[in-house]
Amino acid sequence: MALVSFRDSWRAGIDEKTQGELITTGIFAVSRNPIFIFIDLYFIGTFLINGALIFLIFAAVVIIGLHCQIIQEEKFLAKAYGQA
Repeated sequence: MALVSFRDSWRAGIDEKTQGELITTGIFAVSRNPIFIFIDLYFIGTFLINGALIFLIFAAVVIIGLHCQIIQEEKFLAKAYGQA
């Protein structure tokens, strides 16, 4: 759903040179970070299925890493698109 909503604005990371259109429709009307939420849920689910401590550690590392990425992206989006 996120990839379909992205249309031509898909990119990996922050691209300051080619900002593209701010997507606020589709799944992005519900969440600013649907792909990151899916990744978090995937790692949490993997831990819950396996129950091994290593999967809990992986989930925690991924969640913290993605949260840091979200903070960077939100700062960029606020600067690039303002209130929108």
